[in-house]
Amino acid sequence: MKLLVVDDDPTFTELMVAELSLLGLDSVDVVHSGQDALDCISASQTPYDCYLVDVEMPGMNGVELCERITTNPLTKRAPVIMVSSSASLEHIDGAFAKGATDYLNKPLQRRELQGRMRMVQALATQTSKPTFTSDSKTDALDAVSLSEIPNCIDYLAMQNYVLKLGSLRINSFIAFGIHIVNLSDVFGNKDQSGQMDALMDVAEMISESFGGAEYLMSYAGQGDYVVLLPRARGFDKDAFEDQLELKFSELADWYKSAGEVGPVVQIGTPIYRNLLSFKAPDDLLDVAITGARSAQHDSSASASSKGGFL
Repeated sequence: MKLLVVDDDPTFTELMVAELSLLGLDSVDVVHSGQDALDCISASQTPYDCYLVDVEMPGMNGVELCERITTNPLTKRAPVIMVSSSASLEHIDGAFAKGATDYLNKPLQRRELQGRMRMVQALATQTSKPTFTSDSKTDALDAVSLSEIPNCIDYLAMQNYVLKLGSLRINSFIAFGIHIVNLSDVFGNKDQSGQMDALMDVAEMISESFGGAEYLMSYAGQGDYVVLLPRARGFDKDAFEDQLELKFSELADWYKSAGEVGPVVQIGTPIYRNLLSFKAPDDLLDVAITGARSAQHDSSASASSKGGFL
């Protein structure tokens, strides 16, 4: 793999290169500022497979650089791992909100770095495979990136974010799932682009229904979206459902005029962990998704015929 390490501390970059070399990763470029990183990316004849970026740097900081990388069509597929001596929630939130895949704390732990690099290698292998195939309506069910939607991050990044919060801080968040009931019908005979458009439509409706509230969202595959938001800010589920129903009513009209099947979604009950929970932090996401899939609803037949919200 080809890696780019970005850190304003030469001593740390020497250490990072040495640690990566011990893991058999020797194709490593090093720069010491965000602008140098962008120049290096532009000049490189082959794309990088991963970026390891310091958060706190003079000039362009690491979060700004992360956003530049993850919003560039030529570089956004490669994971960005933030590296920082800070464990503040502000820095962690900022990094993941701008598209970071993971967040490591200094000083580096060799085993932790090894685990992240194995993840990167797996991702690099996956990106060479097509996300969708044409031999089945429901093959396009893997988690895919919908980063064009505000506050929507990759599901892997969502899992890493929750794990980074840890068992205590995750207790201050609410999670709930939203499930597309009729995904195979919505996909129909659509090609990859059409299927992605359908997933984007749903994500956009969810995003617009929040009305500027603070949240993170991810598409987890299988027609499942999961939303994470702070408990302290409160969440009016009824008001959100009303907005979502209105948005989907508008979307259903568009699908009907195009002669296509509109998506039908159902929302799970918002959940949170209690202080005495012994489960892993990311179990919250699994429970939220399961809740949306098993949500009770009425009039499914009539709703699925026109598209909308259950």
